[in-house]
Amino acid sequence: MPPPRALVIDDSAVVRGFLRSQLECRGWTVAEAADAREGLLEFVQKKPQLVMLDLVMPISDDDFGALQLAEFIKKEDPKVTLLIVSSFATNPETRDFLDRLRLEFFEKPGVKNPDIQSLLARVDDLFDELSAMSQ
Repeated sequence: MPPPRALVIDDSAVVRGFLRSQLECRGWTVAEAADAREGLLEFVQKKPQLVMLDLVMPISDDDFGALQLAEFIKKEDPKVTLLIVSSFATNPETRDFLDRLRLEFFEKPGVKNPDIQSLLARVDDLFDELSAMSQ
């Protein structure tokens, strides 16, 4: 059975590297993207079962950003687990967006939130679910 696939989309190479290492040591195959446009290409090519998406990233010239990517992913493949891993989800518009798409939000790892145990527990649970389904 091939390992489950994940995609980490964040403009911070440090955060991408940290999340990648956490996922890989748990058995995931991981792809990375530095912005929403690159994330879209990786999503279409790699067909991940898990996407970790930062909301605060530069928007491309054609106004394609993280929010548009999240909507695309949810529409394209509702079975994909899309986890928002960001430091920005406190304004009412963003909260409404997360609620409307029923997205799970986790505070970005870093100085403000060194405890990422709930995020990693969610990833472990998903890995177990996917492994049980493939047997």
